[in-house]
Amino acid sequence: MPSTSGQSFSPSLIRPFAKAGPRKDTGIRQGCPISPKLFILTTQLLALIIQNDPDLQGINIFEKEFKISKFADDTALFLRDKSMVVKALNTVSFFSRASGLCLNIKKCELLPIHTCSDFNIASIRVEPEVKYLGIVISKNMIRREDTNICSRIFDMKRSLGCWLTRDITIFGRVILSKAKGLSKLIFPCHSLYVSRSVPFDPDVCHAPSLSTCAFPIVPSCSLLCWLVFCI
Repeated sequence: MPSTSGQSFSPSLIRPFAKAGPRKDTGIRQGCPISPKLFILTTQLLALIIQNDPDLQGINIFEKEFKISKFADDTALFLRDKSMVVKALNTVSFFSRASGLCLNIKKCELLPIHTCSDFNIASIRVEPEVKYLGIVISKNMIRREDTNICSRIFDMKRSLGCWLTRDITIFGRVILSKAKGLSKLIFPCHSLYVSRSVPFDPDVCHAPSLSTCAFPIVPSCSLLCWLVFCI
């Protein structure tokens, strides 16, 4: 392994729950393809702990319980009510002692499914909307579509407009439309519900009035918790 000067590796990666251990000054270079694989392998243990914890209750939708969603280092927890937040933090603290990964509580956010009078729960901010994997998640359907869909349509139109004066073949225009246009809409449209009323003209995307979108399926006290880890 190449040497990494001045960098100490957590002994808990070698011996879980060890209070002290040998100093490690060799490891994996930054950018090595094995580095994210090791990180995902480690954080997958957290997902298994949360999924198999009977005391940590998630959200039941269509007779299926959802507790956790992970993508690389972005983790979202689905909790039944605010009493589950402390239990979730205790579980994460147990995982942190074993893995050496620390929870950055300042970057964590809570999104209540319905109204919530609390400004923070267990030192975690309660926000009206959060951003997860580049998508703004809001309880307001019009706000959600305007931010994630309509704004991208506007950017797509502006980006493609810069190429109008170029001499491009029809095949080049197809490739350009896919690269600069459709690629920006695939992920948000696949991840979010998009109503049929979404206008295709970006000039009329910004609605003057906002209405609250109801979530009748899940309990009114349910929460979404975003966790951010740092090594």
